[in-house]
Amino acid sequence: MGLSQIGASSSSSSPSSIANTVTATSAQTLYQSTIALSPGTYTISCATSVTTYVDFWNGTTQVTTPGATYTASGTVTVSLATAVTKIEYWTTSGSNIPINIQLVGVAVTGAGSGTLDTITSSGTYTGTGTGYIIAVGGGGAGGGQGGSWGTGGGSGGVATGVIRLTGSMTATVGTGGTSNNSSGSGNAGGTTNLGTVTANGGGGGVTTGQGGGPGGSGGTPGGANGGNAGGGGGASASASPFLFSPFPTGVVNGGTTGGGGGSANANSNYYGSTSGGGGGGSGIGSGGNGGGANAGTGNAGSGYGSGGGAAWNGSSGAGAPGVIWVVRF
Repeated sequence: MGLSQIGASSSSSSPSSIANTVTATSAQTLYQSTIALSPGTYTISCATSVTTYVDFWNGTTQVTTPGATYTASGTVTVSLATAVTKIEYWTTSGSNIPINIQLVGVAVTGAGSGTLDTITSSGTYTGTGTGYIIAVGGGGAGGGQGGSWGTGGGSGGVATGVIRLTGSMTATVGTGGTSNNSSGSGNAGGTTNLGTVTANGGGGGVTTGQGGGPGGSGGTPGGANGGNAGGGGGASASASPFLFSPFPTGVVNGGTTGGGGGSANANSNYYGSTSGGGGGGSGIGSGGNGGGANAGTGNAGSGYGSGGGAAWNGSSGAGAPGVIWVVRF
């Protein structure tokens, strides 16, 4: 590989099990930094144009396979079974490259290990310590109006993160998009936020003519789109990386939320479906089904963050509100 001798330790944030940043001043130079990482799952990120290698040590014992942990397109995830006291790292190109090491999950055993808080409305959240967060944005409502087909509302995004709880924080829980009441496009869902963890709401469905159109867009990150006319809604990204106790079963087991289904799309000139599309997602929430031919109203999304079903000549389904789950340790 042609690496130079080990360089002086580069700049680093204060030791933390949650987030650290080091800098590779020059390419093809091996650096060392003292660092304190507890066992868990970490994401390493850097510029997408650079490949970064990181080896982890506990004292004089290497805890990862040499050269096996490196970024692809700017990121890589690594699981550390033991604590880490030092890292060695190098880049293949570039100069003054920041390398971020972020805790994204820990193995917690025992049903009483943490305290679970479920936040379903906006306000002040009080908690201290380390918080493992799942935030779900509000789902968008379905679309559709008299004589026209509609598309389903998108689900809210599903965001996960680890934050320090400061004792008094503003929690914002996104509302579900309201039904269009036969007036056309559905309303979008609201944004959910706690600290640095943000999940955006899903977009509202629209009225569409023969041939279909796009469903409401899924909120970022990881939200699912609503179904086109005659089609079903998608399922969001899973929150399964956070396998903490005591998270709700539907979340721990890879639960998702979903977009709403589109309305039926059959008439005398177009041989489509006379039934509305089904909603997507399960565990966190399920998108509402779309309405049937000619006079079908859309069904509301259920659970958290799901999109509402579209209508054909009726009222569309409302989106489900968002939620924040916090496990405090």
